[in-house]
Amino acid sequence: MSVQTVEQLLDVPIHYYMKVNMEGFAQVIDMVGGVNVNNPFAFDYEGYRFEQGNIHLDGEAALGFSRMRYDDPKEISGGMTVSGRSSNKC
Repeated sequence: MSVQTVEQLLDVPIHYYMKVNMEGFAQVIDMVGGVNVNNPFAFDYEGYRFEQGNIHLDGEAALGFSRMRYDDPKEISGGMTVSGRSSNKC
């Protein structure tokens, strides 16, 4: 997605962004105190148990969660969403 597309989708200006690899992804999630996810179904993946409903994930768990979405052969996880809010630990 382009910056302009995301700005329009979220109705907020984006002044900065960064490109990170998967290790950086987990580190950024940890730096902001984790991420909230609305998970439509419970599942186990990479040693983690992801319950159905609203859950809070640290960086490593969020990385596993995102990988499951790519490994899902039935694409049943397409409705999973990560909230735009994290804790206020920045």
